[in-house]
Amino acid sequence: MNETIWFDVTNSPHVFFLEPFMKYFKKKGFNVHVTTRQFYRLDEILNNRGIEYHSVGRHFGKNLAAKAVGMAERVTALTLHIKKIKPIACIAAGSPYAMAASKLLRIPSFWITDNDISAHMVNFGARFATRVFLPEYSHINFYEKHGVKKSHIVTFKGLKEDFYLHGFKPDKNYFKKIGLSGKIAVIRSEPSHAVYFHGEKQNEAAIIETLQENGFSVIYLPRSKDEEQKTRAAFPNVFVPETALDGQNLLANSEILIGAGGSMNREAVVLGTKVLSTYSGPSLGVDEWLIKEKYMIHNVNPSKIDLKQFITTKLNKYNSTEKGFKTVASEIESVIQA
Repeated sequence: MNETIWFDVTNSPHVFFLEPFMKYFKKKGFNVHVTTRQFYRLDEILNNRGIEYHSVGRHFGKNLAAKAVGMAERVTALTLHIKKIKPIACIAAGSPYAMAASKLLRIPSFWITDNDISAHMVNFGARFATRVFLPEYSHINFYEKHGVKKSHIVTFKGLKEDFYLHGFKPDKNYFKKIGLSGKIAVIRSEPSHAVYFHGEKQNEAAIIETLQENGFSVIYLPRSKDEEQKTRAAFPNVFVPETALDGQNLLANSEILIGAGGSMNREAVVLGTKVLSTYSGPSLGVDEWLIKEKYMIHNVNPSKIDLKQFITTKLNKYNSTEKGFKTVASEIESVIQA
C-alpha cells in the first residue's frame, strides 16, 4: 500500500497525541507525511521524536488581523505543497489551516481536539472537517452552535492525553540524568500567545518563593524565547531549560505541577502528578470535569496559605484508558476505506 495520510502539527502537544496515530497507520501500511510551522521549540521536539516533517509557514501571534493574514497565507502554502503529495486524508489536532486546505483539495479530514472555547478555530477549521473528535465531557453544543453538523461529531472516552500516556513507564533516573535532585515542582506559564486566552498573568514570584520555602526545586517552562530569557534573569535560582525536555518523564517524576495552561495539566493528571491549575481564561469542558471530580485543583491567584494547603492535599487518582484512541482510530479507518 502506497497511500499517504497527511498530519499537520502546529504546536508541541499536538506532536505527542498525533504520534500514536502516525504509528498506527504506518503499521496499517500507509505512508505518513507531516507538516508543521515555525513555532517555539516545535522543530526541536519533532527532531527529538525522530519524526520527519516539512515546515510550512509560521505562528502569527495573537493579533486577529495578523491571524487572518497568516491563515490565508498558510492555507495557500499548504494546499500547494500537499497537492503534490496527493494524500488520501488529513489528520490534525485542532489545526484550522489543515482542515481548510483539505476542503480545497477535496480529501477527508479529521479534527481531534478538546478545545471548546475558541470560536475562530471552529469557524475556520472544524466546520470543514469530515469528522470532529471530542472528549465526552466537552461542550458539544459549542461546536453545533458554530456550524458543525451533529452527524460529523464523534465523542470518545477519557482525555486526548490518554492517547499517548496510557501505560507510560517513567524513567526514574530522569532528573539525575539532567542534573537535578530532591523534591521537584514544575511551573508552566499561561498561553499568552494564543488568541483564545484572555486571562491574567499569574504571580510567579510569590509562587516560586513559596515553593522554595517548602523545600522544592523549581523548574519553569516558558512558551517563548523572550519569556525564557526574562525568567532566567528574574529568577536565577530557578531551572529554566535551554532545550526541550522530555515532558512526560519530567511530569511523571515531579511531585507537583502549577500550570496556567491546559494540555500539560492534563498530562500530569494522567501521570498521577498533583496539579494546581492557575489558568485564568475560560475553561474547557474537560478541565471543568477534572476539577469537579477533584483530579486537579483550580485557583487563579493562590496565596501562600493556598499553596501550602495544596502541597499537602490528596487528590483523586485518574484512571487512564485506551478506549478513546481505539474509537478515533477505528472511525478514521472506516471513513477512509469507505
